[in-house]
Amino acid sequence: MRHPGIGELAAQQRADQGERVVIRQRGKTDGAINITGDATLADSSELDMQLGGSWTNNHLDISGLLKAGEWLNVTETNGYTGNPGDTFTLFSFGSESGAFSQTNLPALSAGQQWDTSQLYTAGTIQIVPEPGTWTLLALGLGGLALRRRKR
Repeated sequence: MRHPGIGELAAQQRADQGERVVIRQRGKTDGAINITGDATLADSSELDMQLGGSWTNNHLDISGLLKAGEWLNVTETNGYTGNPGDTFTLFSFGSESGAFSQTNLPALSAGQQWDTSQLYTAGTIQIVPEPGTWTLLALGLGGLALRRRKR
């Protein structure tokens, strides 16, 4: 089941074992596939999506159930490298079942990490600062406050 670009599919859609679903339109990163009904990604199927900038990405819009498959592969394109706070909606769905066995996300700059906690509830992923970055910032601000207070 290969569906490059922007399009609409009706009824049940299924990527069988070993098949790859590619959501992409040449030169664009805002391609969307709209599925009326359910979308089942079987075991060992792959879903490839692209991010092209803040709030610009491929999107799978499913009116019914999304059954997650084996792999979710997300790549960056058009020179995009990611910034803290950037949020991407990869899916919208009526309901969701299962989880991807493996989620492959692009490498980020030092001090950043992916937050995937909303992937199966809101269909989103977000770039956030690593917890250590916040700790160092808090310690630095605390040190400045103490120094200022002693003056």
